[in-house]
Amino acid sequence: MTRVLVVSATALGSLFIAGRAAGSPGDGPTVELLDPGRAPHQKLRLTAKVGQHFQTVMALKMGMRVVVGGQEQPVPPFPTMRFTMDQAVTGVDARGDIQWKFGIIGAEILDDEQDAGSRTAAEKLRPLLKSLEGLTGATVMTDRGEVTSVRLEEPAQASAQLRQLIGQMKASLKQASTVLPEPPVGLGARWAVKARHVAGGVTSDSRTVYLLTALAGGRYQVKTETKITAPAQTIAAGELVSLTGKGEGEMTGDLRCAAAPRGKTSQRVTMRLRATGQEMEMEIRTAVLLGR
Repeated sequence: MTRVLVVSATALGSLFIAGRAAGSPGDGPTVELLDPGRAPHQKLRLTAKVGQHFQTVMALKMGMRVVVGGQEQPVPPFPTMRFTMDQAVTGVDARGDIQWKFGIIGAEILDDEQDAGSRTAAEKLRPLLKSLEGLTGATVMTDRGEVTSVRLEEPAQASAQLRQLIGQMKASLKQASTVLPEPPVGLGARWAVKARHVAGGVTSDSRTVYLLTALAGGRYQVKTETKITAPAQTIAAGELVSLTGKGEGEMTGDLRCAAAPRGKTSQRVTMRLRATGQEMEMEIRTAVLLGR
């Protein structure tokens, strides 16, 4: 029975991360300005030109810890994955929304895993990653950096594991976006972005506070702190007793270039579940590194 619970927990954790790409209908974020910062103030808006072309490199690391009945359980390791994407601007509408197309031109396991379990997992994952190469997709981003949609095609015979991996990539692209405030701001400005997510059957809320630490010549830098919460609720795996999480990040972008900002984000989420009369705690850790 414990083995079944661990497998269920691992699947739920993967679905929770993957599902945060989609969110729920009408779950667009709300932005609240907390501090306009020091003068001079300016509106932060992204611009782009059709035909602009970039390459983005994204590294994704995920880890999980599961405790059942007070005993920590073995969980299959998750090796670090790196994806290289070719991006091009295909359109800019009258509102300033930017349409991108992208293709995955590289997908690999980073050779930073030392233990035998990680090496075994990496070898099993390599063929799966190779099947991602050549896939194409599209994103839409507002001129304030909100990614409103991410589409990545799935092969006709995609396995459940491949679909989860595609979902994790989509979630990472959204997680790494920088949502800019509506009013003009200056150095030291702070704003909060709230959003609701439905992932793996779990409804959760996030609040990310941005701090503008640099702004010069169209370039900007922000630091972020995120809190994630969810009320007790019934899910497929049983009863979700509680969910809390936090994250942080540091991103650098260019207002004159709407490509994904460079930087890193990380999150740690802890869930407490009750299933088949047993208490279970699960911790999910994710880290995303973006560069060009």
